[in-house]
Amino acid sequence: MPHQAPGSVAARARAILRVTSGNFLEQFDFFLFGFYATSIAAAFFPSSSEFASLMMTFAVFGAGFLMRPLGAIFLGAYIDEVGRRKGLIVTLAIMAAGTFLIVLVPGYASIGMFAPLLVLLGRLLQGFSAGAELGGVSVYLAEIATPGRKGFYTSWQSGSQQVAIVVAAALGFGLNRWFAAEAIRDWAWRLPFVVGCAIVPFIFLLRRKLEETEEFAARRTRPVLRDVLRTLLANWTVVVAGMLMVAMTTTAFYLITVYAPTFGKTVLKLSTADSLLVTLLVAVSNFIWLPIGGLLSDRFGRKPLLVAMTVLTILTSYPVLSMLAAAPSFGLMLAVLLWLSFLYGLYNGAMIPALTEIMPVEVRVAGFSLAYSLATALFGGFTPAISTALIHATGDKGAPGYWMSFAALCALVATLFLYRRSAARLRAA
Repeated sequence: MPHQAPGSVAARARAILRVTSGNFLEQFDFFLFGFYATSIAAAFFPSSSEFASLMMTFAVFGAGFLMRPLGAIFLGAYIDEVGRRKGLIVTLAIMAAGTFLIVLVPGYASIGMFAPLLVLLGRLLQGFSAGAELGGVSVYLAEIATPGRKGFYTSWQSGSQQVAIVVAAALGFGLNRWFAAEAIRDWAWRLPFVVGCAIVPFIFLLRRKLEETEEFAARRTRPVLRDVLRTLLANWTVVVAGMLMVAMTTTAFYLITVYAPTFGKTVLKLSTADSLLVTLLVAVSNFIWLPIGGLLSDRFGRKPLLVAMTVLTILTSYPVLSMLAAAPSFGLMLAVLLWLSFLYGLYNGAMIPALTEIMPVEVRVAGFSLAYSLATALFGGFTPAISTALIHATGDKGAPGYWMSFAALCALVATLFLYRRSAARLRAA
């Protein structure tokens, strides 16, 4: 494949579609796992306690995120060494293997303990792949961006995830209309996962036509794993601060998309259809705000947007969720999650390009991926489990707002630290 960046607007649009297609598949499967958590719990983690069964399911969901840092280091280093195109094809292959495994595993009633173990293996494979997928896609988009438009280009990494949420939620809404609740719980919940498997060959075809970026092709040296590890260790403060910046993004995203349907059904006692429709509309809202956030960060700078959105999140997360818990309804749930979507979209639109800019160039994919993966493992991936546990422990249905506010506080501190550090280094230079 020739080493050239896409030139025309149409060529760049095709490049964005090809590189973000794997992101679509990843988020499609992750959302389905979160939405059908109660059905998956019944199939693979039977228990006399609904709470215990659901917690085991969310624990397996979160376990996949614990593999992300390993994927970030090893697959991220691989992408930094061999190139964006070849590396992203490998991550897609591993992700597809995990997806097929989850779809094909029989229930606990058929094969006993092998069922949850195989589901766990599938989630671990997905997590290992996703560890470098987000970083590889974000860096690719940053490297093909036209001057002054890096924020806008990189916003499509998260934008593709919102398309996945819309498609998955629409499929779930359709299932709810076409099948009885008992059929969905017993077997029909697998159908959306089958759809995910069916589109894998199409995504492979798109990725195979991906061109290498000019910036990577122009490099004279390519780091091997040992070099990547040495550079990451020397820049550990940047990686940790980057992780804390991502904390708000990943917590907010999994709260308002993956956990929202379960929250609507089991906590607020809204109908399945209402919970799915809210999630679908939130994903559309995210899709709108993300590129706007990227454009605003291109125009006014990353820092002002990052600081403003984190402060607003700290001040409003718990109050709006508490208000929703006090008077649950479809309209109020939609209004509250659209507000959180606004905060997430503008913040993430600025955060993704900022993270690509602060990482050392020679380990850009590995550094970005490691920071993102650690944040997702420690914050986002366990948001459903932590939210469920907080509500159970406190009896406060608005308690997930405390978790989101804490993540926003971490992001604010990290943002101020990184930009002060950057300014100090510029003065020293």
